[in-house]
Amino acid sequence: MPALRIPVLALTGCAMLLAIGCTHPMRVTNLRQYRLPPTDGQKLNVAVLPFHGGADARPFFAHVIGALVAHPAVLELRDEWSWNTYHPGFEPDVVVSIATRAKYRGSGWNFPITWPGFVLFTHSWNGYFYFADVHADILIHDPATRKVVGHAPLNVTYSMRHCDTERGFWASSGWWMAPITFTGSALLSGLVFTGYDENATRPFHNRIRKPFGRYVAENVMRPALEFARERDRRRGADAAAGLSPPRP
Repeated sequence: MPALRIPVLALTGCAMLLAIGCTHPMRVTNLRQYRLPPTDGQKLNVAVLPFHGGADARPFFAHVIGALVAHPAVLELRDEWSWNTYHPGFEPDVVVSIATRAKYRGSGWNFPITWPGFVLFTHSWNGYFYFADVHADILIHDPATRKVVGHAPLNVTYSMRHCDTERGFWASSGWWMAPITFTGSALLSGLVFTGYDENATRPFHNRIRKPFGRYVAENVMRPALEFARERDRRRGADAAAGLSPPRP
């Protein structure tokens, strides 16, 4: 019995080492595609209406809030804003609503990456292909009239490369289970792995938190600043003409 136990333990240990070694850290290959230089100058008080959407979309909304707080054109930000609630000591220059939704996809290329790609450990040095299609719908409201004065729909598609321990383990099984399945385990794994891996979501958000937040925040502030400048211009013209500004 002990003589049989040693090879089994050795085989198990080798399998675990293969799985751990055959992973690929999260890499988003097209982050540079969604970059905008931040707009500076006039500083605004920004109110953001509460988020309404699914749980998968909420992290994207949180990334934008974090980036707006740090944006050079934001003097103060209040989220969870309500039209019907009194907010002492804070008068918004703009009120913003941000709706986000996301869809994750795998790729048919993940099959050849697994089989016969396991022979070259392709899943380790290349990673599996995943995509995130993210939509953000931005509305800028005039706080005095509640009318929509700006609209910026955004569509972002991120391209990922990733392989976690679980998929790395089963992709590598084409090696350590070859005497039993003749690489059939890797072939079956390849069919399954064409779909998206939920385990990639957390490292994906860790990678895009700041880039995505800054990109959307800038697309919020550009129309917001444009509205504020036009409003101030009108107020100046009205003051010169002796007209009173509209009451909120």
